[in-house]
This record gives sequence, C-alpha cells and structure tokens, in this order.
Amino acid sequence: MEELSKEVLEKVDELVEIIKNSKEYKEYLDIREKLESNKDIKEKINQIKKIQQELVKSEYYKDKEKVKILEEVLTKKKEELSLIPIYNAYLHSIENLNESLKLIKNLEDYLQSITE
Repeated sequence: MEELSKEVLEKVDELVEIIKNSKEYKEYLDIREKLESNKDIKEKINQIKKIQQELVKSEYYKDKEKVKILEEVLTKKKEELSLIPIYNAYLHSIENLNESLKLIKNLEDYLQSITE
C-alpha cells in the first residue's frame, strides 16, 4: 500500500512537470512578466486593492453611503482594467492553469482515497 502511495505521488509530480513545460504555463509566465513590468496596469491593480480595503472597512463600520460610493468606484476601476487586452489574456491564462491544477489535485485526492 505504501509503495502504491509513493507511485501516486510520483505520477502527480510528473503531471506537475508536464504542466510546467506546457505551452499554457509558459504563456502565463510571459504574460505575467509583461503585466508586472507595466506601470499603468500595476497602478490600476493597486488602486483597486486600496478601494477594496476601504470597502471592507466601510462595511465593517456599516457606513452604507461610503460603501455605495466605493462599490461604484470599484466597478468603474475594474471596467477600466478589463479593457486592457493583456490583462484579459492574463486572466484567461491563469484560469486555464488553475483548471489544470484542479484536475491534478482531484486526481491526487481520488488516488489517495483508494489507496488508504
């Protein structure tokens, strides 16, 4: 049984390596690098994060008026960001990558459940 578990983990490691060598993963890394080097996009993302933090505080203190304003500003900022093609490509690539990782995780969970 222990030998089987070891084999399962080795296979999971192989799948991870396949993903790391995949075209999708390499595209993700390339897009992420482009995003990280783009000052305008980084600034927009940082603005959104700050607004989200303010929104959480305002919700905590039950400041309904401020929450409403912040939600509107947040929606506008997210819409601006969604108009940037490289950002949309990043979201798409990370979604694809996450799907692959979920499949591996589900497979690992399943194999471990049948080997226990």
